[in-house]
Amino acid sequence: MPAGPITEAPRSGVDVLVGGVGQLYQGDLDLGRHAIEALAGEDLGRGVRVEDLHYGAVAVVQRLQELRPAALILVGAAQRGRAPGSVHRRSIEGVDLPPSELQRAVGEAVTGYVTVDLLIEVAFALEALPPAP
Repeated sequence: MPAGPITEAPRSGVDVLVGGVGQLYQGDLDLGRHAIEALAGEDLGRGVRVEDLHYGAVAVVQRLQELRPAALILVGAAQRGRAPGSVHRRSIEGVDLPPSELQRAVGEAVTGYVTVDLLIEVAFALEALPPAP
C-alpha cells in the first residue's frame, strides 16, 4: 500500500489546519472540541484554519484531502497510561503499521468512529497527511 502525502491537486490556501479531535461529551476525551471552541475566536494569523474534527476519521480525511493544508495540528486526548492531565506533543512522519493494520483502521473508521490515533492511521493509509517538514 503506498504511503505518503497526495501531491497532485493544488492546495486550498490553508497553510495550517488546527483540528480538535474528540469523542463528544465523553469527559476528558472531548478535549479537542473544547480546545477548538477556545481557539475559534482567536486571531491565529493568515492561512490558519481552526476546525472541529470530531465527525469520523474517514470524513475528516476527506476534509484533509479537500483543504490540503501544508501543516496539520491535532488537539485531542487519549488514554495512554500516563498521569491524568499529561500533555504530549509528537510529530508524525509516518505510521509504522503493516498494510493489514492500516486496512483494519480504515474499516473501523468507516463506522464514524474517531480518535487522534485512528485519524492519523487512516490519513496515512489514504495518503492525506501533509508532507513531513
